[in-house]
Amino acid sequence: LPATSVAFGILLALFLTFPFVAIGAEKGAELQLYSDASQAKPGETITVGAYFSISSSWHIFWKEPGEAGLPTTIDVSAPSGFEVGEIQWPEPERFELSGSVSKGYSKEVMLLVPVHIGHDVSFGAKTLEVQVKWLDCDGSLCIRQKKSLPLTIEIGNASVPTHPQLFSSWRKKILDS
Repeated sequence: LPATSVAFGILLALFLTFPFVAIGAEKGAELQLYSDASQAKPGETITVGAYFSISSSWHIFWKEPGEAGLPTTIDVSAPSGFEVGEIQWPEPERFELSGSVSKGYSKEVMLLVPVHIGHDVSFGAKTLEVQVKWLDCDGSLCIRQKKSLPLTIEIGNASVPTHPQLFSSWRKKILDS
């Protein structure tokens, strides 16, 4: 099948599964951005965490959302000398709605993205631009969400970790690749 036919079929299935898809600011998932270090040394890898606090009865989707839904995406734009890794995903939950099975998260989740700082990166404040897109669903309504946030990391001659318990607890939940 041509790619446009497949894309149309997926969109049609999404619209038939969910009675209304909107773009807006309904309460579903609230996003906060974290880093596991406020300062890092050249040659180290830091982790960016996209933490979702998800309202009761709502959910967001995993990288392979199943029969309905859209995957959550995280795009990190970094200065020269930084290398951004792939999203690290905790094990998803299974959701059933109108005979469709999807995978994702309810209540809370933190998606982790490793960012390697090259050995040649100079000292000083460096800003990462992080854009996150997700689909909030509550069983009868789905809302496309997008949020862009800056995250500034100081590059220096010492590492200064932040949020160690938060990152430790979510690292334990990451699926093996």
